[in-house]
Amino acid sequence: VISDYPTIKVYDYIIVRNSSSKTPLMVFDKSNGKFVKYIGNVGRGPGEYSIPARNFYNFYNKLFYTLDYSHREVKILNIDGEILSNFKIPDIIESSVRGGKLGLSFYTYLDDRTYVSYIDNFTGVIGTKLVIFNRDSIIKTFPNFQRWGENDITRNHRPSFNPQFFRWDNNLYFKEAFNDTVFRVTIDKLIPRIVFKNGKFGLPYEQQQLISPSIDKISGD
Repeated sequence: VISDYPTIKVYDYIIVRNSSSKTPLMVFDKSNGKFVKYIGNVGRGPGEYSIPARNFYNFYNKLFYTLDYSHREVKILNIDGEILSNFKIPDIIESSVRGGKLGLSFYTYLDDRTYVSYIDNFTGVIGTKLVIFNRDSIIKTFPNFQRWGENDITRNHRPSFNPQFFRWDNNLYFKEAFNDTVFRVTIDKLIPRIVFKNGKFGLPYEQQQLISPSIDKISGD
């Protein structure tokens, strides 16, 4: 019942998020590994969700975060699979993208009511790195000062790069692929905690398009 490359979290029980979006979250007994139940149902109907969020379990309130089919609405469930509440994920103003707005994503949580979105700098000139928000409003935006690619941003193409969020001692930490610094994330600050001296093995931020060329460049077009 477990797919390749699942996400597994262990708290009072073992919770598994399959890599397939068609499977609900699963609960296993921590003492013996036996399957206990699915959490809710996957679908587009009433009381259903489309996919579990990336960081689907909040240990502060012991609730589960899932997304609808558009990935723009968060549905919060309890261990019995009941949807307790839902809210729309906000947008931010971003002039470098079509329409001038950029939809946030639900990456992780900061506490029991505050959430974090990472902004991938896919155009090369996006000026926001992280956004802290709750179900009602945006609380804090952290700027991005780094740039990559051509002056004509329509020529800037590269795959998306997922950041790493992790917890230690009840604190949230964050690292990008093209950054040598691990930051602690708080509601109002990004605090540098570890700096890796990668030297020649580092990934220069301004060379993203060269390190991971677009499909057009790979094909020779």
